Amino acid sequence: MYAVEGPDGRPERVPGQYGIYDSKPGDANYSPIWRYNYVIVPRDYEPNTLRSEEDCLRGGYQLVQSDVFTN
Repeated sequence: MYAVEGPDGRPERVPGQYGIYDSKPGDANYSPIWRYNYVIVPRDYEPNTLRSEEDCLRGGYQLVQSDVFTN
């Protein structure tokens, strides 16, 4: 979860927000390679209000797909 742009113009992480994943091992769409997506929330966002992919998609916030991958 990321707040509006930080000092360097990039989104900055919301302290205390847990990661949100769209699949887990055993799911049909699971992959061990993860692509990061940013959910841009207002500065007054309460950490962990959004807890699932569905929450993020229905939240009305800007979603930004990054070019960052991890394994």
